[in-house]
Amino acid sequence: MKFRDEIRPRFGVMRAREFLMKDAYSFHASKTSLQETYDAMYQAYTNIFNKIGLQFRAVKADTGAIGGDGSHEFHVLADSGEDAIAYSSVSNYAANIELAEAILQDDKRPDAKESMVKFDTPKQTTCDDVAKLIGASIQKTVKTIALINQTNEVNEFSWSLSVATMSLMRLN
Repeated sequence: MKFRDEIRPRFGVMRAREFLMKDAYSFHASKTSLQETYDAMYQAYTNIFNKIGLQFRAVKADTGAIGGDGSHEFHVLADSGEDAIAYSSVSNYAANIELAEAILQDDKRPDAKESMVKFDTPKQTTCDDVAKLIGASIQKTVKTIALINQTNEVNEFSWSLSVATMSLMRLN
């Protein structure tokens, strides 16, 4: 158990400024041993929630900077609370909103076996321009801009790996 002292607690009486939370860390000689322990802990929490009769979902969660390859948070289904989760009522899928995946149902969607194609978009200044250039609807395009305080240094190589950019441009 660890103690956390929130600077700005949210939701008033629903979440106190101070609270206890339980994290688990372990050391293993192999990935197989790690997975066995993870599965046993996952099952232990599942058994606890089932035994006390709570409706819950174990959701895929962000591992943080030192969290490893995978993480789950156990959420009790409730009308109120601080977290929003996405889950299926007909399968075991569940995830935090930040990690939730959705697939657009579209008959014109290309075969998933197609390889990614990188291409230049010279003089295309809007998402509409790029969509027209590549012959796609605007709903199938994404344009991202990240603004970072100029006093902070950016490792452009690491940044491009973490956000899967096709190009990175520094603006002054």
